Amino acid sequence: MHPRYSERKPTSAKVTLSAGTRVGEGQMLDLTVPGCLLQTAMPLERGQDVQLLIFLEGSRHMRVTLGIVRWVSGKTAGIEFIRMSAGDQERLRIVVGVKPQLRVRRLYWEVQWPIENGRSRHRKFSILKYGEEGAYQLALAARETALEVLASQTFSPYDTLSGRSGMRT
Repeated sequence: MHPRYSERKPTSAKVTLSAGTRVGEGQMLDLTVPGCLLQTAMPLERGQDVQLLIFLEGSRHMRVTLGIVRWVSGKTAGIEFIRMSAGDQERLRIVVGVKPQLRVRRLYWEVQWPIENGRSRHRKFSILKYGEEGAYQLALAARETALEVLASQTFSPYDTLSGRSGMRT
C-alpha cells in the first residue's frame, strides 16, 4: 500500500465497478492520489482486484484498469488505484489539485572534450562524493586541463570533416 500523496477531496461521482465476473455501481465519496473512498452495495473483500469507471461531473470518465480493495467497512471501501492510463493519471492529479514537483537531482558533473578522428572523451565527477560545488570545480579544472593538452597536440579534431586523417603534417 502506498501513502496518500494528497489530501482527500470530497467528490460525488458515479462509479461502475467490476470484480471478476460481477459488475455493480457505487458512489465515490472522496478522491485522492492514489485512490478513493467508495460506497457500494456490491460485496467487496480486502485484497480484491477491481476495475472502475468513474463518471466525474463535467468531464470525460476516468478508467482504473486495476484497483485493489485496501479495506472494507460495511458498504464503504478504500480503493487504491494501481493501473490507469497516463492521461487519466494526469486528470486525477488535476481533479485532486496535485501539481507534480519537478525536481532534478544531478548525480554528477560531466566534462567532455574533443579528441582525434571526431571522437570525444569525458569524465564524470560524483556529487555524492565531492559535493555539488566540488564536483563542478573538478569538472571545470579537468576540462581546462584537457583543452590545454588538446591545444598542444598536432591534430585537429575537425580535419575528419574534410576527409583527412586528422593528423597534421
